Amino acid sequence: MNKIEVVIKRPNMITTLLLFSYGVGITIFLTVMVIRSEYYRHLYLDVAWDHYSLENVTNFFHRMNSILLDLYPAVDQLNKKQGRPATDRRFQLRFIIWWKLFGPQGQQTAVNRLNHSPSLQQILKAPVKPYTRYSLRRFLNDLGESGFQRLGRSLLHYLHTTGHLQLETLVLDSFPVYSYLNTAKCLRMAKFDITIATQIFKQLDFSTIISLFPSHHKLVIPLSDKLKAWIHHFLWDVTTDAKNQRLIFGSQNRQAVMGLIKG
Repeated sequence: MNKIEVVIKRPNMITTLLLFSYGVGITIFLTVMVIRSEYYRHLYLDVAWDHYSLENVTNFFHRMNSILLDLYPAVDQLNKKQGRPATDRRFQLRFIIWWKLFGPQGQQTAVNRLNHSPSLQQILKAPVKPYTRYSLRRFLNDLGESGFQRLGRSLLHYLHTTGHLQLETLVLDSFPVYSYLNTAKCLRMAKFDITIATQIFKQLDFSTIISLFPSHHKLVIPLSDKLKAWIHHFLWDVTTDAKNQRLIFGSQNRQAVMGLIKG
């Protein structure tokens, strides 16, 4: 019986290197394709998102134009007569509104998106030169807390005059007093800030209200002080009248802040 011999030849070194290089090349090619597909997918989503947001931005600022006219005087006060003119304050206000409502979180990312989007520049009426986060930072510093308070007051006044807001039932989350009325803070006890309290009571003027009441004896506690104590009781959400008296005249003396005089 004849024997059949099978001879297996080993591939030489060149063939092995070619097969290895081919395998490595295919792996790298597929990896690059996967990465690029993810890149283009995110790029497509960004483009789609930009198109959608720009349409909303256009409609938003078109509707908000009358409100902006009431807000502009608050930022116009920041313009200085001397020195190099700052970047248009009104544009920077529009940029902040867009940034907070529609834009990305990071300042630099928001600035870059503006500089690379002619459509967004047209909507916000941006200056010709590129906007920088350093200009944004200077604007925020110049505006400061008092500037934002002026903007808030102007906005509230506009909403009230247009009938969209009734001041009798208004409770703002940004109100500086922590109380039960401010449910977003979720605090069990009111927080008394002596600086804020001093500012509030210094601004109170009861002259019109007091004129409606008959005159009192000189030894009686002035009506203005009674009104301050009443405001303190309800504004800081003190639980009882007795506790309110202790907070004003007791160990935690707030008499100096409120300017109260005992009869």
